[in-house]
Amino acid sequence: MNNERMAGASYASIDLGNSKRISVPMETVIVEIDAHHLLNDYVRGFIREAASRNPWRAQQTELKERELMDYIDYLLTQRINYVNGNTVPWQSLKALWIPSFVQYALSLIGIVEDREYGIKLVPSMRAESKMKFSDAVVISDKLSLFDGEFDMVRDAMPRDTSGNTSVMSSAVIGDYVRSYRVTEHPIYTYVAAMLDLKLQQEAAFQSLYRFQYDDIAFIHTAISQVRKLY
Repeated sequence: MNNERMAGASYASIDLGNSKRISVPMETVIVEIDAHHLLNDYVRGFIREAASRNPWRAQQTELKERELMDYIDYLLTQRINYVNGNTVPWQSLKALWIPSFVQYALSLIGIVEDREYGIKLVPSMRAESKMKFSDAVVISDKLSLFDGEFDMVRDAMPRDTSGNTSVMSSAVIGDYVRSYRVTEHPIYTYVAAMLDLKLQQEAAFQSLYRFQYDDIAFIHTAISQVRKLY
């Protein structure tokens, strides 16, 4: 036993130069967004709440589910374009009315450099909106009439390109929201599910996503029933 310890000590004393830690480039993970999944439940709930809170105004505006869905899709596209360095019509976007929860979700989407894991998370739209700004204004004007009935914001498009680590590190894999790190609050898994965040390189990275959260069916039901989201 003493001889083994002496041998180990002798190896440790060999001068092999300095062992330096060298940083390597961060691995880029593309997180794709699809606005036509559980977000449909939010839109359906918004229209239902509009009819419940102010039936006369809901009838007057004739705001349709398809219109609101396309409008949110447009806002998401503008957000992703801005985050990725593309030109967006900032001065024009300032005039748009946005449901506060949608604005909150937009603010969570962005680039995250997770140096602890050596990963750079970059958002991307699976299918970009083709809506024109003039069409967005029409829907925005309809939403403006519900200011007071709903929590609405204006001139609120996020200007920071960074995203929320808990949201951007999450993804829908199979029937569950999963992440490679512990999320800070359940609302982040809801946002990830609503936007149907998916890994573009799922086959390569899904093994890193070891923390499993709520299943999509549960979130689907919750989004339909939580009135505080509107």
